Amino acid sequence: MRGSRGMGGVRRRVAVLVTVVLPLGAAGLSLIWAPAAQAAARLGAHPAAATSANVGRAASVRAAASVRAGAARTRPTSLATRRIVRTKAQWQAAMAQVPKPGGGCYRASYPALQWHAVECAVAPRWPVAPALPSGSATRAAPATVGDGGDYSAETTGLISHATGSFKDVSPKITESGPVDDSGARVANAFSLQLNSQFFASPACSGASDPSSCLGWQQFVYSYDGGAGFVYMQYWLINFDATCPADWFSYSTDCYTNSTASTLTSPLTAGDLASLKFSGSATSGGNDQVSLSVGSGQATLVAASDSMLDLAGFWNTTEWGVFGDGGGGEAFFGSDTTLEAKTVLTTASSSAPACVQEGFTAETNNLSLASTPALAGEPSPAMASRQTNGTGGTASCAVAAAAEPSTTSLNRSASTVTYGHENAEHLSVQVKSEHPGAVTGKVTITAKAAKVKPVKVCVITLKNGAGSCTLSAKALGSGTWTLTAAYGGAAGIRTSDSPAKTLKVRK
Repeated sequence: MRGSRGMGGVRRRVAVLVTVVLPLGAAGLSLIWAPAAQAAARLGAHPAAATSANVGRAASVRAAASVRAGAARTRPTSLATRRIVRTKAQWQAAMAQVPKPGGGCYRASYPALQWHAVECAVAPRWPVAPALPSGSATRAAPATVGDGGDYSAETTGLISHATGSFKDVSPKITESGPVDDSGARVANAFSLQLNSQFFASPACSGASDPSSCLGWQQFVYSYDGGAGFVYMQYWLINFDATCPADWFSYSTDCYTNSTASTLTSPLTAGDLASLKFSGSATSGGNDQVSLSVGSGQATLVAASDSMLDLAGFWNTTEWGVFGDGGGGEAFFGSDTTLEAKTVLTTASSSAPACVQEGFTAETNNLSLASTPALAGEPSPAMASRQTNGTGGTASCAVAAAAEPSTTSLNRSASTVTYGHENAEHLSVQVKSEHPGAVTGKVTITAKAAKVKPVKVCVITLKNGAGSCTLSAKALGSGTWTLTAAYGGAAGIRTSDSPAKTLKVRK
């Protein structure tokens, strides 16, 4: 099995109770626990799953309690939730600013900017496994991303929040893989993982040798062949003793899950281009994992940070798309390229360090590639390009938090005659507190009803300013809305100008 490890060099999987999750409609899900032996027989699980029945029942009780607590803490509508959003992309960005609820499971749907409590589910029981330690003699140099071969973002201070997304995703991307590294490949069987580094957690106090035990926390999306789940998985690596109650054994390690939230529709490979996947840790409070998709759906799970006390140790983050658990691999179609981007919230605005290190045993069939520079990031960020085509020399890119900018657009006239649009001169100015001259490019776009947007011109700034002249017959007759979009530069964020109206008369 890929990603196996242990004191004897062999990883063994511990079978666990099978959970049956049945939909009850829009109101939520019902967790139905069958006797362990019967459930294992029906679903093809190993008979040894019966030994973990007591763990499963305890998890079910926790899930139900979490639902009740979450429902009780549904927040009233705030100013943030009363904002008006016009597009799903705007909604997705605005949801990141909506106050987060308390413990439990929640969903949100476009265009409402509010979390609604839903019933929690039980997360898949398979391990989303840790990689072998760096430098292990049993691990070869990685040919694909994962199993320790990856780029991670390391900060000098503690991370409180991290968001992963994907840039430049191949337009016709496809993926298949085995569920939990078992059986035939199925379409869209992959995991999303936002992983912490291994750290000296207080939860290791009961280990055989606490000094050699390490905590590890993952923010996870995975697919069980029918549904998609969002949850957190916790590890005690090298625990080498009887696992705590409600934890599962994995060789000398122990792992357990938070409750989970299910997606209304499982992710497809195409969704990678529009999703945002976030994890956060709050000392003395809740850790949270959330997933929003460009289709207009979001889900969130919150659970106590006291499981591992991640908030006091989190300084390194690995983000990516990997096999669907069990050390498995995600297989993308030929000529696939994507760029994994991580945006961090820390006490410092400095750029993170890009370290060539990964923590998950799962992989994909892409290789690390040459990564273009990042520009205009609102928070410290790191990016890593991956491909199974031609990728050049592997590299990563980092950026410090950039200064905001403002963009203004001016016209020489508000009305022009069709065929004589070249009488119209457009000028732009971009301002920022960033030291030094403002550089970069501004794209001016024209939009009109029932007409595709027209790219009017692209201006290269000089000392923050520039201009262009419309081309004759560039726009049809009618009323057009002009907007200037600044693409950002090193240390300067992107910005859009207020719209200006231009009438083209016959």
